[in-house]
Amino acid sequence: MQVELVKRLCDCLSENRLYAYRTNSCETQSDILCRYLWNVALCQAFYPVLHMHEVGLRNRCDLALTIKYGSAWLETGSFGFMEYQKNCISDARNELAKRTKPRDHGRLVAELHFGFWTSLFNREFEGRWHGVLRHAFPHLSGSMRTRATIAKRLDSIRRFRNRVFHHERILHHPFMAIHRELREAIDWMGSEFSAFCSACDQVKTAYAAGPRRMMEPLNGAFPEHGFR
Repeated sequence: MQVELVKRLCDCLSENRLYAYRTNSCETQSDILCRYLWNVALCQAFYPVLHMHEVGLRNRCDLALTIKYGSAWLETGSFGFMEYQKNCISDARNELAKRTKPRDHGRLVAELHFGFWTSLFNREFEGRWHGVLRHAFPHLSGSMRTRATIAKRLDSIRRFRNRVFHHERILHHPFMAIHRELREAIDWMGSEFSAFCSACDQVKTAYAAGPRRMMEPLNGAFPEHGFR
C-alpha cells in the first residue's frame, strides 16, 4: 500500500524530486517521505531569519547611501548604477504603478528584490561605499568591514536563499554553517536587531528534531498506512 501511495505522490512531486531524498538503497518509503518533509520544515524554519536579513539589509543600505548620496539616491542614480540596477529600479517602479501604489522612496526600497541589494556590493562599486560601510554594518569589525568581505557573504546567503524560496533541497548543503553565517550577517547590522531576530529563529530546533520527527504528522495524514 505504501508503494502505491508514493506512486500517487510522485504524480504531484515527480519521482526525480522525491527520490533525490534517498541516501541509500536500503531506505524505506517512510525514510524518504520523512526526509522530504524535514527539508520543508527546515526551509520553513529558515524563512524568518532570511526575512530579517533581507529587510534589514535593504534598510541599512538605504540609510548608509542616503548619508553619502542624498535621500533620492535611488531616483537620481547618484550612486552610479550599471544597466542591471537601472533595469531593477525601472521594473520596481513599473510594478508599483501597475498596483496603483505611490512610487515614493520608501515603497521603492521595499519593492526592489534581494538581487538588486546584493549587486550593490559588486566589485565595480568598490569606491561607492567608501566612508559609509560603517553606517550599514556598525557591528562589523573594522578589519572585516570591506566591500569584498560583505559581497562574499551576501553571495553565499543569496544562493542559499534562492534554494529555500524556490522550494529546492537544502539537506545536501551545509545549512547549519550557512545559518551561523546568516546570523552573523544579521549581527553586523546591530545587536538589538540580532536579538529581535532570535525571537523567531527556529532553525536549531528544527534541525535537532531530525527527520524522524516527521513520522507523527506523516501517520496523521495517512493513518491507514502505518508508517514507522
